[in-house]
Amino acid sequence: MLRVGVDVFDGEPTTGTDAVEGRPLEIRGIIGTHHTGGATAQAHRAVGEETARIVIEFGRMGRVVNRVVE
Repeated sequence: MLRVGVDVFDGEPTTGTDAVEGRPLEIRGIIGTHHTGGATAQAHRAVGEETARIVIEFGRMGRVVNRVVE
């Protein structure tokens, strides 16, 4: 069975005390948590470093890494 954990979804809780609920969470095997993954100093630093790496790579090679194409 496939299991999925998500912390970003439509209708996600706005505070740590709100209930975690929504249509995707009604599907067996999907677990939702409050969106707190980016709320640490370590996470903020990692995002900044990755953003800088992407900008530098674009300046050097003229291409955007990690982009999603539909």
